[in-house]
Amino acid sequence: LIICEKNGYIYFSNPYDSGRLYCMDKASGEVTKLANGNASFINAAGNYVYFYSDAASDQAGLGYVRRGRGIYRLDVSSKRHDNIMIAETTCDGMVLADNNILYTSFGATEKNDGNALVTLNTVSIAGGDPTVLFEGHPNIGCVKGGNLLFSEMQKEGTLKMIDPVSGDGSDVSSERIGLPIADGSKIYYLDSNDDYHIKVYDTSDDSIS
Repeated sequence: LIICEKNGYIYFSNPYDSGRLYCMDKASGEVTKLANGNASFINAAGNYVYFYSDAASDQAGLGYVRRGRGIYRLDVSSKRHDNIMIAETTCDGMVLADNNILYTSFGATEKNDGNALVTLNTVSIAGGDPTVLFEGHPNIGCVKGGNLLFSEMQKEGTLKMIDPVSGDGSDVSSERIGLPIADGSKIYYLDSNDDYHIKVYDTSDDSIS
C-alpha cells in the first residue's frame, strides 16, 4: 500500500523522489513533502500517518527517519512533521487496526528466504513492546470488524482471521485467497489457483464469483 486518503488529503509514496512520503491537498492540488525516508504500507488516522521505511536518512529536519528500518508515526498537524519510530523491524506487510498496528516481522537478511521464520506482530500506536500473534508468514489483507483477514503464505494459503486484541484466530475459507479486501459481506481477492484472477467471495452464502 503506497497511497491512502484521509480528511481531504492523499498521502503517497512518490516514485519520482525515491519513494519518499508526500501528501496532496485534494481541494487545492498543493503537494508537500513530509519525510526524507522512503515510505510504504501507508495508513492514516486522526492527526497521524503511519508507514514503514526500510532506509535511513542522515538529513536533519522535515520528518526525517532517524533510526533506519521500522514503522513510524508522523504528526501531520505539526509544521515540523515530527515522527517517531513505533517498532524497529523489517516487514513486508502492515495495517492499522483501531489503536494497534499489525505487521509482519523478520530479519533483514531473510527478506527473500521462503523458509524464514516470519511472525505477525501487533504494537500500540503509542509504541511499546510488540506482541507476536501468529507464526507462519501471513499475507496481510485488511481489517474487517476489528479482525485481520490474512492468508498464510508458507502453507495452504487459505483465508484466516485473527483478533488483534485477544489473539484468537479462525479459518474463514478453504479457498486459496491472496490480498483480501472486505466490503460488507463480500471479500475481493486474487485467486492463486486461477492465474491470479480477481474474484469475490461472499461470506453470507459462501458463494464465489
